[in-house]
Amino acid sequence: MSWQIITSIITILSGFIQVKFQSKTSSPFDKHPWIMVSFLSVIIAYGVVEFLADHQTQNNMNNTVLVGLVKETRHNLGALACIFLLHILSPVLGWVITLLFSCYVLTKLACDYNAVNYIVSITERVKNAFLKIRDKYLKPTPEHESPV
Repeated sequence: MSWQIITSIITILSGFIQVKFQSKTSSPFDKHPWIMVSFLSVIIAYGVVEFLADHQTQNNMNNTVLVGLVKETRHNLGALACIFLLHILSPVLGWVITLLFSCYVLTKLACDYNAVNYIVSITERVKNAFLKIRDKYLKPTPEHESPV
């Protein structure tokens, strides 16, 4: 799924939402505030990941795990944005698709254990870096000394 496909699907679903709410006095923002905030958050995250994917291709990064991770994240965020819009159109269908999507993502994570392992190793490196910085600059003062 490229960004053109996701944009097309979001445009079509947005058109359906406009048709659904055109005769009503309320808007989807009034009726479904958390879904709309979640949708906007996912779209922003999708834009950031799309920028990273574009940046990767411009810099010719050949880290296959990172490239695969960015690709999967981009696809999952785009699908999640479409699912949020589907929740507004038909809540029951939205929940069914959410359940199927959750099963797909969990299966994909279980199959791509290397990607999960890579994320865990990056998290451990960041944690260790913060601990080193904390130990270096924020040394605890002994109890008998007063901090000055």
